[in-house]
Amino acid sequence: MWHLVVSKQPWLATIAGEQMPDLTPVREIGALRDRHADVSARWLATVRDIDRRDAWSDRVVDALCVPPESFLLGQIVAHELTFSAHRRLLVRWMLRDAGVDVDVPALDPDPIVWHRRHTGGGTP
Repeated sequence: MWHLVVSKQPWLATIAGEQMPDLTPVREIGALRDRHADVSARWLATVRDIDRRDAWSDRVVDALCVPPESFLLGQIVAHELTFSAHRRLLVRWMLRDAGVDVDVPALDPDPIVWHRRHTGGGTP
């Protein structure tokens, strides 16, 4: 779960031109939940800004990589979406193996179901 929460932080730092964030793992669920709330809000704001500016093809130099690499903003978002989906499925498997019922509507991983739940079924 930690990687699911913090994987966006280096990308956010790269896009904003910031230093590498502290990625030291935490085990306390409250701290993880708080970190997720902060990171997800920043990630969504960044993606919305990229979309608003139609900046999907804008390029950033990731100075946090050794050696530095260049990425398109669209590549970064696609990368994060792909690996977040993978990590979410792994978490569901681990929770199920631990005896947690993940087959409840609130935990459905389908983005269509999530969108309908949060919008009342409408489209923006």
